[in-house]
Amino acid sequence: MQGSEHRWRHGTVAHIGLNIVPPENDGATIDNYTLAYATDSQQLVTKLQEAGVPAAFDANLAYVFTASTPPAGSVSAAVTPPNSIAWLATGKTGGVYTPFPGLAPFIANWWYVSGTTRTKMNTVYGEIFFFDVSAVAFYTSPFNFVGEMIGGHTIGTFSELPVRGVFDTATLRVKRQ
Repeated sequence: MQGSEHRWRHGTVAHIGLNIVPPENDGATIDNYTLAYATDSQQLVTKLQEAGVPAAFDANLAYVFTASTPPAGSVSAAVTPPNSIAWLATGKTGGVYTPFPGLAPFIANWWYVSGTTRTKMNTVYGEIFFFDVSAVAFYTSPFNFVGEMIGGHTIGTFSELPVRGVFDTATLRVKRQ
């Protein structure tokens, strides 16, 4: 997948990352380091693994948004891939949140490093809407590396970049460096 593009079917992706100062400045809106990545697309998992990303297939990946007073509601995401970390995020969502006003396209880089290999997942969204999820709680095992990083099994609320992104289409380019 070295710098290539593929057409994917509709699918769900769930990932955990940390905001970083990027190893290269390509003008992306955000840059994150990938801690965990799961999807219900076996094709995407295969391509990402070929590029060095430890993506996990989760056939039962669940993402549910229930609207109340639009655009508010509640959200639940359950990620339980075999042989990888499991997590749950659930809680109330608020209205539209604009952390990056006026930016189009929105460009997100997700990075992963293994040994001397660095992989960049560059996603370009023509239009993306963010919703406030600062009241959503995150749960995982205190015994996996994410639980060890957060010092337990729960983050009660998100204070940094508390958003849920909603978009129709995006282009993902993966480059192994």
